Amino acid sequence: MTKTCWEWNNAIGRATFNEDQAGRVVYLAIDREEIEAIGRRELGLDASEAYESFRNAVIVEIADGWTEPNLPLRGPYPAYLALLAAQVVAAF
Repeated sequence: MTKTCWEWNNAIGRATFNEDQAGRVVYLAIDREEIEAIGRRELGLDASEAYESFRNAVIVEIADGWTEPNLPLRGPYPAYLALLAAQVVAAF
């Protein structure tokens, strides 16, 4: 089941900026294994489908080109957190 980039954005936000991290500097060190864990924990996906869901959501989001963030915030997290995470995953 493919989730949207916004769903992934908020799932990554919940996993990264949670009570355990309160008052601490947070580093976005995220790889395929972490995406699978977030998909399982936050979105109810099987690990086998989580990474493909994330990958497809990012592809759909940037299919028409990368735009400046001119979208309303759809949650308490930065609007481009999932896209930033995709770049970090690619670096790993």
